[in-house]
Amino acid sequence: MKKVKAKKTASSGDELIPAKGDPDVGTRVFEIFAEIINDKIDLGLHDKWNRNNELFQNNHWRNKGGSSVPLVSANLLFVHLQRTANTLTDNNPVFNVARIGEDIQGDRTLQERYEDLQHAADHWWIDQEQQDNFDTTVRSGEQNGIGVEKVIFNPDLADGLGEVETVNVDPFHFGWYPVKLKDVKDLQKSEAVLHFYPLSVREAKRKWPDKADQIKSDDDINKDLGDERREMAGQDSKQAKGLMLSISSVVKELLNYTTGAIGHGDEVLVIECWCHDYSKSKKITESSDGLTEEREPVYPGHIRLITVCNNGKVVLEDRKNPAINWPLIESGEFPLAEARKTYLFDRFPFSAANSIKDISNAWGCSDIQQLEGLNVELDKAISQMVLYKDRAARLKPINPLNSGVDNDDFDNFPGVLRPI
Repeated sequence: MKKVKAKKTASSGDELIPAKGDPDVGTRVFEIFAEIINDKIDLGLHDKWNRNNELFQNNHWRNKGGSSVPLVSANLLFVHLQRTANTLTDNNPVFNVARIGEDIQGDRTLQERYEDLQHAADHWWIDQEQQDNFDTTVRSGEQNGIGVEKVIFNPDLADGLGEVETVNVDPFHFGWYPVKLKDVKDLQKSEAVLHFYPLSVREAKRKWPDKADQIKSDDDINKDLGDERREMAGQDSKQAKGLMLSISSVVKELLNYTTGAIGHGDEVLVIECWCHDYSKSKKITESSDGLTEEREPVYPGHIRLITVCNNGKVVLEDRKNPAINWPLIESGEFPLAEARKTYLFDRFPFSAANSIKDISNAWGCSDIQQLEGLNVELDKAISQMVLYKDRAARLKPINPLNSGVDNDDFDNFPGVLRPI
């Protein structure tokens, strides 16, 4: 399988990504994206995840051919994953708020404030349907070996008022850098975390109107980032064979992209790069002692979000951590010291967990890898039993001596006998 080739760029200073406004920002993000894809190809993750989905969809036989032998599948893997997910997501969690410190507000009792926190947690779980999101994440983890969630503020929800949203991230559309991560619990220690996904050109232009004239379609690029799994559902292996595309061919299309007419259904691959950036800027303050030069972080919390598309040629946005309300801080209504106490101030908005931990890499593994061989052998045994059952269930023919048909011509399979 061919790998992705991306032009090498040098970042300014000691940072992973060049400074904002540098012409190589988008190219550098795409280079990191290419390295993540290459690593997943080397590990065989895309092939493994596609095979797991085939097994889940009860497509166990890769080559059915024209065999007259009945090929039967007993999909115990589906039953196992279904029961495991149901067991893990059956109960509602209990939210407890620990009391630490004294009542410093004065206008409200400590008990009332803690009850508000309790109600907020219950509202989040029940009214925002977090159990359904949790169920989706667990099923992804059990099938692919890793479940990923992203928690962000979506300004389009709640009639434009905005609301916190939990996004179930497909592992096909996710990766970290450096790629040699051993334990998924160390995800926050990564230099960058990437979330890439297809988006319609119309929606992309709506979200980034200032870049609308630069956004072009690369509709055929994203098919191998998991889309073929939906197309395979309900089809046998022979029909699905023509739908399977390698990730290398997809990225090759992306790298050799040429602009064309924008039509209905066109899509663009959007790459979000959440990275640590420790850049500092000079700040000169005037006091009674004269001018004082200070250096302060360009990105408080050291979290930077860069969003690109079209092979990195278009930088849609390059900003400070969007999990923090910076206009509120800059206006002085909310002090930066209080913002530092929030969980996402210096963290990526992603959480991930493995179904089964693999000490060699953080992608983990699933039960399917261990049970596939056993299920396939069971499929073979059942198919053989069905074959012998069909033979034994047919009536025993009587072959008269003058029939002109040899006994060897009787095999209990449907056919035409032509006596001589």
